Amino acid sequence: MTNLYLTASQTENTTPYIFPMTGTGVFSLEEALYHCLHNWRGVTHDFLSEPFIKWVEGSLGLGKIGASLREISRIESFSMRFLAFLSVVDYLPKRNLEELQKELGQWERQQVWEKLAEQGDYWAARGEGERAYSYHARALNYHEGAKLLNNAGVALMYTADYAAAAEHFTKALALESGNKQLNFNLIEAHILGNSHDAARDIINKISANYPNDPELLYFQAEIHFKSKNYFDAIKLYENAVNLNKDPQYIYRLCDCYMKMRLYDKALEAIKTVDAQDVSYLRKLAGYYVGAGNVPQAIKSIEKALVSNVNDAELWITLAGYHRLDLDLGKASGAITKALSLSAENPAALLEQARIRKAQGRTKEYQGILGRILARFKRDYREMKIT
Repeated sequence: MTNLYLTASQTENTTPYIFPMTGTGVFSLEEALYHCLHNWRGVTHDFLSEPFIKWVEGSLGLGKIGASLREISRIESFSMRFLAFLSVVDYLPKRNLEELQKELGQWERQQVWEKLAEQGDYWAARGEGERAYSYHARALNYHEGAKLLNNAGVALMYTADYAAAAEHFTKALALESGNKQLNFNLIEAHILGNSHDAARDIINKISANYPNDPELLYFQAEIHFKSKNYFDAIKLYENAVNLNKDPQYIYRLCDCYMKMRLYDKALEAIKTVDAQDVSYLRKLAGYYVGAGNVPQAIKSIEKALVSNVNDAELWITLAGYHRLDLDLGKASGAITKALSLSAENPAALLEQARIRKAQGRTKEYQGILGRILARFKRDYREMKIT
C-alpha cells in the first residue's frame, strides 16, 4: 500500500532559514534536513544553532521538535548528534542515513588537522579564499605538509595576498623541491604580486626540466605583458597556444593584440576558442568595443543573456554598451533589469548614474551618486567595526 508522508508542519511558512555557511534558504524542516544531508560539511556549525532552533519553534511552530533538537544538541559525538538531528522526524531514507553514518565515522577518525584541512578545501573549491584559509591556518598549527601548505597558498591567492601565498608555496617546496605544480604555483604568485625577478629566477632554474612547457611559456609571456613588452609577449603567447589551446592563453594573446591596436588579429584569434561559453562572449564583446564595433558587442552580450537571463553583471554590461551606442532608452531598460536582480549593486548604480547624466537628468544623477557614497561609508564603517 502506498504511504503518504506529511510534512512536520502543516501550516504554510513564508520565513526562510538561511544557513550562514552555505547561504541556502529553506522553508520547511524537511528542506532543512535534506539540505544538511547533502551539504553536511557546510553546516557543521549551523544545524543545531540557537537561531535555527528558534526558527523551528517560531516560524514553523514546532515547539516539541525544537525541544528535541535542544536535547540532541547535548550529544557529545558529532556523528551521533548529526544523525540524531537528521532523524528527528521520519523523513529521510534509511539507506541515505546509513551511508552517511559510514562517511561520518571515517571523518571523525581523521586527525584534527585533516578535518580542518578538508573544511578549508571545501571552501576553497567555492572560491571562498578568506574562509578557506581560516581553516588551513588552524590546520597548519598541527601539521605542516606540502599539500596543506600548497592548498593554504591557493586560498590566499583567492584573497589576492600573493606575498603570503608565495611564502606558503616556498615552504611547501622545501618539503617537495621537485614538485612541478608547486613551482608553477610559486611562479604565478610572484607574477601576480609583481615580483617579476623572483619569478624569472624560478623559471630559469626549472625550465631545463620542462622544455617547451606551454605553461612556462605563458608565465614568461605574462612577465613581458605586465612589463608592457607586448611584442615579446605575443611571440611567447603564440608559442604557448600552438602547444595548448587553453582559452586563457588565447585571451591573453588577444589582450596583447588589442594593446597594439591589432584588432582584426585579436578578433580572429579569439574565435579559435573551442568552448564559446559566457566567459567567451564577455571577452568577445570587450574586444568588439575596443575595436569600436559596439553593435557587435551588444549582440554578443545579448547572446550570453539567452541562457543567463538572471545575470545582473551581464545586464550592467549591456546597459553600458547601449549607452556607448547612444541608445539611452535601451540602456535605461537594461540597467532597470540589472537593479531588479541586484538592487544595491554599486556597479549597477554607477551605470544608472551615467545613463541619467547622459539623459540630462542631473538631479537624479547626483542623487544616485549620493546613494553610492552613503553605501560606501556604511560598508567602510562596518568593515572597521568587524
